[in-house]
Amino acid sequence: MKRIGWLNAYITGNHLKNLELIMLLGFYADLNHRETLEIKEHFLQTRRNIIDFYKDKDFLAATLQELTSD
Repeated sequence: MKRIGWLNAYITGNHLKNLELIMLLGFYADLNHRETLEIKEHFLQTRRNIIDFYKDKDFLAATLQELTSD
């Protein structure tokens, strides 16, 4: 029964009490390799773009507008 409760919480999202606790992307890599640095910069730029896009906006309204626009 405990497993069913966990599964239900996971499917419904109830296990996410605070979305800020979700960990950012992580992986093992050679931190000084050119490709790793490029991937990291691309990820950080994308994250900045997302933060800028949603700044001072209602998340649901902005997302629906983006998904339904031409």
